Amino acid sequence: MIIDTNGKIVFKGHPANRPDLEADFDALLKGETITGAGTESEDKPEEPKQGEEGQAPTKELEPAQCLKEIDNFHKEVGPALQKNEKIKENSKGMVRAFCVMVYEEKYDPNTGKSSIDWKNYRVLVGK
Repeated sequence: MIIDTNGKIVFKGHPANRPDLEADFDALLKGETITGAGTESEDKPEEPKQGEEGQAPTKELEPAQCLKEIDNFHKEVGPALQKNEKIKENSKGMVRAFCVMVYEEKYDPNTGKSSIDWKNYRVLVGK
């Protein structure tokens, strides 16, 4: 997912499917919108078939704890990193690095249990 500066989800999908991720982030930072596949709320991705990448997750994780950690990153960790002057100075001229968190929870009606898959991707964009 890509989330704008207001906390609204503006893209759902793999970031590699965006033609110019750097331009997307520039537009969002200016308060503009992005368009294309994955940006419309009515887009429904096709469910992956068994054995394909993205198939049903198998990890045993606590949903509440995962969501709490994601919220904490959004509210505290991310903003603190962005305000850190030492990081800003050291990163001048470097490629942009983005953290893309993917949280997926699936419910199995046969067992009555949910399974969670939570991945953290690092995406580098730029020269």
